[in-house]
Amino acid sequence: MSEHTSFYEKIGITPLINASETYTNLGGSLMDERTVEAMRQAGEHFVDYPLLLQKVSERAAELTNNESAFVTTGAAGGVILSAAAAMCGPDEKKLDQLPHVESFEKNEILMFDGKFREIIPYWRLTGLTGAKIVSVEPTVEAMVNAVNEKTAAVFLFPATLYEEGIPTCEELPLLWTQLHSFRQALISGIIRRNLVLICVYSVVESIFVDHRVRA
Repeated sequence: MSEHTSFYEKIGITPLINASETYTNLGGSLMDERTVEAMRQAGEHFVDYPLLLQKVSERAAELTNNESAFVTTGAAGGVILSAAAAMCGPDEKKLDQLPHVESFEKNEILMFDGKFREIIPYWRLTGLTGAKIVSVEPTVEAMVNAVNEKTAAVFLFPATLYEEGIPTCEELPLLWTQLHSFRQALISGIIRRNLVLICVYSVVESIFVDHRVRA
């Protein structure tokens, strides 16, 4: 076996040429040498992990121009944690009740019923929290009208590959504007100020993501 044989070849796996995008099932993205070196250095020490997570998340928020950020295990972990946070809010006692959320004030997740649901499995993960997934006709107007007092979050999966049959990235700012206006109009509190709009997106796409997208 040659000394130049890669690790994958040593265990019988032939590396692929990725002619697609940054997909988890293809290994995500190739790592920069600086990233690999940072990981090597990190592996030489024990560390206060919660503090490390805090510092890394703060840096991620700074780099992405967001108020805050949280580094997760990946898209799957992010979806689950976001759904849980949307339903529990600041009440930590509710975390112990998951996935039994029947008594929660807000326990429904709204989602466009587009063709993307046949392509990607991520949307199913919200159900692990106990949230009730509500399918909505794939139009901006239908989503606005679907929001009610039980709505904890609106989950969006905007990316070029997934947009078939649902509003495009360009239409999403309109969705936020309409939701915001609708919320302000309902003095009765059907949509409260803590309504969460969560946007799950592909890092290779340039789409609507700013301080209004919270988890």
